[in-house]
Amino acid sequence: MKKHILLSLMLLSIVGYAQRATRKQSNKAQAELNNMKDSDSECGSNKKLSAKQRGSFYPFNISKKVALISFDLYGEYGNQVPIENQLMIKDLIKEKAELSLEKIESLTDLLYNIGYKNPKAKLYSIIKGTCYEPRNAIVFLNQNDKIIEYIGLCFSCGTHDFSSDKIIEFNYCTNKYALLAKFFRTNDVKFATSPNQKP
Repeated sequence: MKKHILLSLMLLSIVGYAQRATRKQSNKAQAELNNMKDSDSECGSNKKLSAKQRGSFYPFNISKKVALISFDLYGEYGNQVPIENQLMIKDLIKEKAELSLEKIESLTDLLYNIGYKNPKAKLYSIIKGTCYEPRNAIVFLNQNDKIIEYIGLCFSCGTHDFSSDKIIEFNYCTNKYALLAKFFRTNDVKFATSPNQKP
């Protein structure tokens, strides 16, 4: 009987300690959030992945070409990238820019090395818009110029969509979409990339 009482007391002590430790961690996380500045969630270089490491991420590692495109609304709800049978629907494509190796490295740097200026800002949750009407995309092509994957982008909503769950999610920060839109414009894909532009 004494053994059972002793065991019960030990278990209660362990549970109590775990609850206190959890509360302490929760309070610490809340304190860190309270001390955050808006600028902490802005974009900054916070990873040092090499071009080789970034290029090994799917689908960059299997693509023969990577291109940026802009296009008119497509799909019943205007929420699809205009691709059928792994080919772009040409009548809907407004601009297309195939990226050089150097520009692909710049893109992967932007996607995977640029994130929260303060790494602790990952405690913030990204609030995405409820709309998704993509007008731009990053498309990944094979040796036969067929699209194997894509990342659809809606700059006006601040949302994106992956064609596959295998695509590595990129790092977030509050102005990530603005930086991606600028990358598109720098590469002469300008349609629907300006905040003041009404496509």
